[in-house]
Amino acid sequence: ISTLIHKIQTHNSPVMCLKITETNNQLVSVDTEGMVKISDTRKFNNITGFSVVPQDESQKFAPSSLCVIKKPLKIIIVGNGINIF
Repeated sequence: ISTLIHKIQTHNSPVMCLKITETNNQLVSVDTEGMVKISDTRKFNNITGFSVVPQDESQKFAPSSLCVIKKPLKIIIVGNGINIF
């Protein structure tokens, strides 16, 4: 494999982790600033995004891992705590 097929530009900070949900054709990614982005792997576009940074920013979340549960669809982001969406 030597040819770039497509480049998805959704994050403003380095991506820490990503997962692909094959049943939904979605790519879920989280960056170093705690932004989660969900992209469509068929159309290569951003579907939605949200922040996992707590409202009390005195405690930096620092995401380090990401897990996707297929049914029912849930996103688990691990950092200084565990956030389930």
